[in-house]
Amino acid sequence: MLTSENHFKTDFQSKLYLIDSSLTSLAILTSDNYGQKAYFFQLRKYVDIRVQLLKENLNIKSDSKSNAQSLRQGIIAMEHCKDYMGKMRYTGRALLDSRVATKNKYQQLNLNFFIAIFTTACLICIIAIGVFLENRSWQIAFQE
Repeated sequence: MLTSENHFKTDFQSKLYLIDSSLTSLAILTSDNYGQKAYFFQLRKYVDIRVQLLKENLNIKSDSKSNAQSLRQGIIAMEHCKDYMGKMRYTGRALLDSRVATKNKYQQLNLNFFIAIFTTACLICIIAIGVFLENRSWQIAFQE
């Protein structure tokens, strides 16, 4: 925008599809979380505003007053985008931490369950061997 060179404008316009594909991927990733979806819709709104302002700024002369106002609006939209991305990152991290804690809890429960089952199986084997040896000793005693 500052240099008014067309190849920068062309490069910008050719990269717009990346924004849409990234937002589509983000929508899919957050589709199962209501809180994240709410943040995503706000983020999408401000990204659309930011892109629209950038498109408008490409057609404005760099010394006009409307350019300065449009740039300020763009900065505000970008700050909103950063805010919602931070909220989504924080919420995602909290959800991940919660799920890791739950996983660890169930892993510990599985370990405790395995130890209890193993101990019970060993006791049953010891009792079975004891019963077998007792029966064997009775058989030997009756044979004599």
